[in-house]
Amino acid sequence: MLVVGVACAFISAIAFGFPAALQVVRRDRRSSLHRQILVGLQVAVSCLLLISSAILTHRAINSATINLSFDYEKMVVAYPHIYDEHLPPPVARVKLDTLVARLAALPGVDSVTTAVIPPLSGRRQIDVLPGLPPNYANYVAPSYFATMTVAFIRGRALAASDSDAAVVSESAARYLAE
Repeated sequence: MLVVGVACAFISAIAFGFPAALQVVRRDRRSSLHRQILVGLQVAVSCLLLISSAILTHRAINSATINLSFDYEKMVVAYPHIYDEHLPPPVARVKLDTLVARLAALPGVDSVTTAVIPPLSGRRQIDVLPGLPPNYANYVAPSYFATMTVAFIRGRALAASDSDAAVVSESAARYLAE
């Protein structure tokens, strides 16, 4: 990403700055207002592209240093589209459990879990609790947090016997405690 940002800055400086500089150097006495406006526009676009490239470079450097709290390099995400087949929920559940068992049996696989929204795929805003601001919610298997190596600060992990349980972030816990 850093290389892309630097390349964009260099290319935009050459593509838009060089012609504008040539126009100024070759300026003759018969220079028209039209030409001056065009040169000013070229300089403005060049500055805009340089600023955009600097912002892109800064964002790329920041994104490379974010701690995701899980090892994404060892993660594989699969979209089985079981629910697209419009199967009854019990049949879909058996099919998904069979898929999870088969994936877990593959050599080199340490852990398998399921989630409605996989990590790094986007977020879905859902009104989880009435009267509170919209929250980001995900429905996950009990093995999700162990697979993702997410540490709990307080409380416990989800269990297969939990029918109505939730795990909340620190910020959500502070908000709910107020």
